[in-house]
Amino acid sequence: MKFLVYFSIGYSLFLLIYFIRKHLKKRKEMKKSLALLRPKINAIKKAVVEFEGFLNLDYSYFSNHTLESWKENYLILRAFIEINCPNYENIGLEQQVVSVIKGFQNFYTNGQTIRSSFNKQFLVREKEKYNQFFSDIEGNSLDDQQRSCIITDEDNNLVIAGAGSGKTTTIVGKVSYVLDRYKIAPNRIILISFTTASANDLIKRVGIPGIDAKTFHALGLNIIRSVEGHKVSIYNSDMLKKDIGKIFNTFLQDPTYLKNATRYFTYYLNIDKSEFDFDNQEDYILYIKEQNFRTYRKKGELVKNETMNREIVRSREEWHIANFLLFHNVHYEYEHPYEFNTSSIEYQQYKPDFTIFAGDQKIYLEHFGIQRNGDVAPFLANEKQTYEQAKAKYNNDIEWKRNLHNENGTVLIESYSYEKSEGVLLKNLAEKLKKAGVLLNPMTEKEKWDIINGVASTEINNTVDLIIQFLALYKSNNTSKDEIEKKLNKQFGLPKDRSNQFLKLFFPVYDEYQAMLKKRKELDFNDMINKAIGFINDGHYTKTYDYIIVDEFQDSSKAPYELLQAFKTTNPSCKLFCVGDDWQSIYRFAGSDISLFNNYENFFGVTSTSKIETTYRFKNPMIQISGGFISKNPNQIKKELKSFSNTEVTDLKISYSKTEGSDDTEAFLLGFLKYIFNELNVKTGNKYSTKALISKVDNGEFDNFLKEIQQKKFLILARNNRDVNRLDKDDDKITVIPKKDKKDNIKIRVSLLNRTFEMEFMTMHRSKGLQANVVFILNCNAGLYGFPSEVSDDPIIELLLSNSEPYPYSEERRLFYVALTRAKERTICIANENRASRFINEIDQNNNKKVKKCPRCKSGTLQLRENKEKSRSFYGCSNFRYKYGCKYTKNVKKVS
Repeated sequence: MKFLVYFSIGYSLFLLIYFIRKHLKKRKEMKKSLALLRPKINAIKKAVVEFEGFLNLDYSYFSNHTLESWKENYLILRAFIEINCPNYENIGLEQQVVSVIKGFQNFYTNGQTIRSSFNKQFLVREKEKYNQFFSDIEGNSLDDQQRSCIITDEDNNLVIAGAGSGKTTTIVGKVSYVLDRYKIAPNRIILISFTTASANDLIKRVGIPGIDAKTFHALGLNIIRSVEGHKVSIYNSDMLKKDIGKIFNTFLQDPTYLKNATRYFTYYLNIDKSEFDFDNQEDYILYIKEQNFRTYRKKGELVKNETMNREIVRSREEWHIANFLLFHNVHYEYEHPYEFNTSSIEYQQYKPDFTIFAGDQKIYLEHFGIQRNGDVAPFLANEKQTYEQAKAKYNNDIEWKRNLHNENGTVLIESYSYEKSEGVLLKNLAEKLKKAGVLLNPMTEKEKWDIINGVASTEINNTVDLIIQFLALYKSNNTSKDEIEKKLNKQFGLPKDRSNQFLKLFFPVYDEYQAMLKKRKELDFNDMINKAIGFINDGHYTKTYDYIIVDEFQDSSKAPYELLQAFKTTNPSCKLFCVGDDWQSIYRFAGSDISLFNNYENFFGVTSTSKIETTYRFKNPMIQISGGFISKNPNQIKKELKSFSNTEVTDLKISYSKTEGSDDTEAFLLGFLKYIFNELNVKTGNKYSTKALISKVDNGEFDNFLKEIQQKKFLILARNNRDVNRLDKDDDKITVIPKKDKKDNIKIRVSLLNRTFEMEFMTMHRSKGLQANVVFILNCNAGLYGFPSEVSDDPIIELLLSNSEPYPYSEERRLFYVALTRAKERTICIANENRASRFINEIDQNNNKKVKKCPRCKSGTLQLRENKEKSRSFYGCSNFRYKYGCKYTKNVKKVS
C-alpha cells in the first residue's frame, strides 16, 4: 500500500518537472523565434505594402511577370516563416503584426487568384474610364471584345481574331491606348508584320511619328547593319524559283542524281495508299482523283485547256505496273478488248487490265486487288451486299477470268495487291513476264527522264516547288541534315522510303544554293533573321522595346519566333502583343508553323488569350457554312463568330460545269447572271419572271440599278495563277487583261446584258485581307492540281514542323476558308459536276438540285444513259465512265 502511495507521489513529481521543463523550453523557443522574427517584420511589411501597391486603383494591369518577380524577391521570407516561425501567432507578437504576416502569406499563396480578381475589376473600371476614347478608333467604335484585349496588358498577349473582325483596327487601338495610358515613348514600340505592304499599312493607319513598323526580315537586316556598320547584300528572292530550277536541272546531268530523280518520279511521286486503307468508296475514289494516277505514257492529242493527255489507270498499283512496262519497252494497251467476244446479257465485253503485245503473241496481265487469304477492299460491298458476298463475287470473277483464258488457250499473268504491300510486286512481275517470253529491255535513266520530262512538266515544276518549300522551313528552323535524318527515323506514320528518296534530291540542291549565296556574299531572308538572333543573344545588339506588337502571327515560322524570344530574354519586361487567326494560316509553303500560334503559351510562357469574334465583312449563312467547314479540323481553335448585322446576308452558291475539259467559262457566266437576276428580283420584290426581267433589262428599265452593280467589286479567285486559263479567252463575253507588273493583278472584263463588268483575278493566297461584294472561286475540282491540292499537303513537310497536322488537308482547308470569307454578298464556287472536290461535296447544301449525287460513292453524279441492245434507260454513276470504279445503276424506263 505504501509503495503505491510513494509511486503516485513520485510519478506526479516527474510529470510536474517534465511539463515545467517543456514549458520553459517552449518559452525559450518562442523567445528565440520572436528574436528571429522581429528584425524581419519591416521586410514583411514592405512586401505587403508593395503587393497592395499593385492593387492600387490607379495602378496598371497586374501582370503575371510582376507577381512572379514579387514572389521571387520574397521567397526567403516565406521560407523563413515556414521553417523558423511556423507558430508565429503564439510567440507574443502584437495582433497588428500577426495580421501583416497573415497578409503576406495570403498574397504569397493566393496571389494568382487575387491578381485575376483585380484584373477583372480593372478591366471594368478601365472600360468606363476610356469609353469615349475607344468609341473613336479610326472613326469606329470598338466592340467589347476589342476593348478587353487592348486593355489586357500581360507580358505575353495573344488575340485570336475572326476573319473581318477588325484586327488592324484593334492594333491601332492598342498602340493609341498604351501611349495615352502608360505614357510610353513612341520609339519604345515596334510593329511587326509579314509583308512590306501590311507593315506600311500599319504605320500609315497608326499615324504617330516615332513608331517603327517593319517586316521580320527588315528588322533582321536592320539589326545586322547596326552591328556590322555597313550595308548587306541581300539575295533577290524573286529569283529563287528560277535559281533552284536551274540547280535542279544542272544536277540532272549527274548520273547518280538523275537515277535518284527518275526513281522518285517512277515510284514515289504520289502518296502511296492501299485500297485496303479505305473503309468507304467515296474516300477511295476521291483519293484516286486527287492523286491523278496518270502514267507517263502519252495517249491521244492535246485537248483545249488541258495538258498532254496521259493514260489514266484505276489504282496506284496499276500505275506502278504501267510505268514498269513503259520503262522496260514492253508494248501494251490498257483495258483493251479481249480478242474473243465475251459479251452477253450478264457480262459486257471483257477487257483485261493489260494486253501485252510480244511479237505476234498477246499476253494478258490482270492485277487482282486481293490479300493472300482472298480478302478484298472493305468498300467493295455495296448497299445490297454483305462483305462476304462482295468477297465471294470478286474471287468468283477471278475464277471466271482464269477459266476463260484456259478455254481459249490465251496466256494470263496474274499480280496481286499483297505483292505490293510485301514489296515484291515489280520483282515478281519481271520474273512472270520473262517466263511468258516477254522481252524486258530496260531504258537508260536518260531515256526514262526524257519521257517524264516530255509529259510531266507540271509534276516536275511542283517537285521543284516542294524543294523550295522544304528549303524555306529547313533554314527557318536552323536545323541540320543529321537532325532531319534522326527525326525521320523516329517519325511515326511518315513514309520513310519516299522521304529518303526526296531528301536525296533536296540536299544536293540545298548545298549548291548555300554555296551560291556564299560565293555572291549574299544573305537570304532566313539568313537575315538567324544572324540577327545571334547578335541579340550575344549582346552585340542592345536596343530594347517596351512593346512588340505583331500582326498576322498565325503566319510565323520558327525563325521569327526565335527573334521575338531573343528580345524577350534580353529584356524580360518587354510586352508581347500578337494578333492573328489560326483559321487563316495559309503560308506553310513559305515556312509558317501553325503550332507556334495554337500552342503560344508553350513557346512564350504565361499568356493572356483574348478573342475578337464579331465579323464586319460577311454575314449568315456564310458564317455558319464557313465556320462549320473549318471546324471539321478539331485542331483549330474554337471561335464563335457573329455578324454585326442580323438583317443582311452573305450566301453561297455552287455553279456546276458540265464540260469534259478544264473550261469554267459557262458555269462562271451562269453563276454571275444568276447573281444579277437575284439582285433584280430583290429590287422588284420578286414580281417578275426571269423572261420578263430580261425584257425589261433590254428595254433599259433597270439601267441605273445595273450601273450600281457595275460599281461593285468582284474578285475571281483560284488555287493557282494558271487557273485563269479556265476562262476561255476566245469567248466574246470574256476579255483577259494581263497584269502590268508583279504587283498588279490580272483584270477580267465580262460583257453581259449589253454592259461591261470589271473584275480582278488573283490567287487565294494573294486575296488574304481583301474583300469584295461578290467572289468567284474557280477549279473547285478533285485532282492533283485541283482544290484541295495534293502538292501543298505533302507529308515530307511534317519533318520540319513543331507539331504535325494529322487532320487531312489542314492547310488546304484553311485556304478554302480564306476564299469563302472574302465576299460581303455572295461567294460562287465553280466545280465540274463529275469531278467536284471533297470540299464542294462537303459544303454543298443542295445548291443545285439538278445535280444528282451517286448514293453509293457520293462523289460521282448520276447521268442518264441508254442501252438499246437491252432496251432500257438507266442512270449510271459518272465515276464508272471516268474509270473510278463505281458501278451504281438505277433503271428508269424501257426504250420504246
